[in-house]
Amino acid sequence: MESFRCHVCHQQSVEINPEDEGPRTCPECEKLLERAVKEVTERIGNPTPGPGRPHHDRHRDFEFVDEITIKMVPRYKTSGMSGDEWRVASRVELMFKGQVVGSRSFGDMESAAKLLSWVLMSPEESPEEGESLSTKVIRREKGRCDQVGCEDPATSVYLKKRTYSRDGVMSESALEPEYKRRYRHFCQRHATRGDCGLDDADDNYILLAGPGQSGAHPSDESPSVFGGILHLAPK
Repeated sequence: MESFRCHVCHQQSVEINPEDEGPRTCPECEKLLERAVKEVTERIGNPTPGPGRPHHDRHRDFEFVDEITIKMVPRYKTSGMSGDEWRVASRVELMFKGQVVGSRSFGDMESAAKLLSWVLMSPEESPEEGESLSTKVIRREKGRCDQVGCEDPATSVYLKKRTYSRDGVMSESALEPEYKRRYRHFCQRHATRGDCGLDDADDNYILLAGPGQSGAHPSDESPSVFGGILHLAPK
């Protein structure tokens, strides 16, 4: 038997056989994880938050609009008075995970391009009719991969160990207190999160459900450019 640090709290020691492939988790965290698995499953199936339930934590790069298209749309105008003819208009469509969540129409392409920032601030042509953009986004993102720009269904659910700020400061533990626990879910293609960051990294997640990591897809890999090493000599 050997002593290991609990991979969740990093505080308690765990005595296990080094050849054992099971989780190196202390009894206290093991109980928390068992409860979290049940609660996360309930949370995904129930959109109504409740006390003590883990909350869905959007990715830090989350955007309400992840794709914008501008295209010319033809229509055949008919009129018993002025006659019939083909007319066109430029249409801006705001997309989120493959679905149109807002749109605006203009007379030509130039006007649409110039007023694009205005479209983002006022995406609905008739705000008083139908659902708002945020409502459509919330409904669309439910159960889908948290990787920004991906529209595939999530297959793996992760509980976050800790939450980090953009400056790398650890703000809290995800396991205690209970009401602060957070989870994220990813599709199989994006289940591997890497080891570069802190908040969104393989080491900061605990697999609760699904197959888990599978490695990055070859077509997604983009090696960083190494610019060399700068040696600074003291004066």
